[in-house]
Amino acid sequence: MIVHQGSKFEQQCWILLPNASLTCHQAKVLLGAVGVGMALISGGFAWAGAWPVLPFAGIELGLLGWGLSWSLRQSAGREVITVNPVAIRIERTANRGRVCYEFHRAWVRIDWQKPKTLGEPSRLLLGSHGRRVEIGAFLIEEEKAALLKSLRQVLSSSS
Repeated sequence: MIVHQGSKFEQQCWILLPNASLTCHQAKVLLGAVGVGMALISGGFAWAGAWPVLPFAGIELGLLGWGLSWSLRQSAGREVITVNPVAIRIERTANRGRVCYEFHRAWVRIDWQKPKTLGEPSRLLLGSHGRRVEIGAFLIEEEKAALLKSLRQVLSSSS
């Protein structure tokens, strides 16, 4: 998802957010509901004498919890692209911390790399002087194209 904050003091700002399907509360409710259902079903099998079902149900619930946790961590990241008359700044926040990249506006170049194989996503690269940074890796193709168009429009305008 792209949030464009527009012009403010000769500065443009885009906030890129991954598409998150669940909130933390919704993930907890889902895990609880699945856990209750699994407990009832596996408890019924254990009561009928098929007790080996219990460890497998526990493992399955643990893997579901791990998958939901991983998904929530991935959707917590964001990228903020700020373009001012002098520089372009990319701030990437993820579960590992915050990383900032800065490029001189006059020298920056935006590249759109088509996928090399079928099913692979395209890449949107921004950089200059041999340094390049991929932006919006989590965006869908239409959002990348819109971001590319918007960035090119802002960079081509004289400041």
